[in-house]
Amino acid sequence: MKVRHLVPAAGAALAVAAGTVAVLPPTASMAAPASSTRGDRVEVRVWETFLPAAKATRAFSYDAKRVPAGSRASVRSLSAAGRSRVTLRVHGLEPGSAYNAHVHVKPCAADPAASGAHYKNDPKGPENPQNEIWFSFRTDGEGDATATAWHPWTFANDRKPGSVVIHNPALPDGTQPRAGCLSVPFAP
Repeated sequence: MKVRHLVPAAGAALAVAAGTVAVLPPTASMAAPASSTRGDRVEVRVWETFLPAAKATRAFSYDAKRVPAGSRASVRSLSAAGRSRVTLRVHGLEPGSAYNAHVHVKPCAADPAASGAHYKNDPKGPENPQNEIWFSFRTDGEGDATATAWHPWTFANDRKPGSVVIHNPALPDGTQPRAGCLSVPFAP
């Protein structure tokens, strides 16, 4: 997994291990930087290749036609000044097809339901694009697309979401089966 967390906050430190950069909170022994102009800026980036659910660890394909093994996705989440922007890029999905995707509360697993429900800014609020993070996109002739969602809020420290789920089109009963899932360690 390629993950990058950038937090140029006062006293923050970075630790590097196995290709991952993780943010460590400041401790009393750490000296604060001379100046910090970025304050609360947090960025997370994830790039993964989808594998069949039985073989995957972070990017799961549940529908081999719509999200084929070998297709790829990236997520970039940027939070700053009480706002968030999340961008989803997909490569190699079913060409010329419409998709919906949402940020979900838990990481992905072989069971499509493991990622849980949609993340809600207000847990008791409505299921809508203002309270959740929704992406709607149509892939081009190569199966590529980009979608971005902006919100005037950031993720709660105690309820960070864990994934982006790509859904199949809605069935007559309104449900949208899960076609693929990408685990993302979102940060507030």
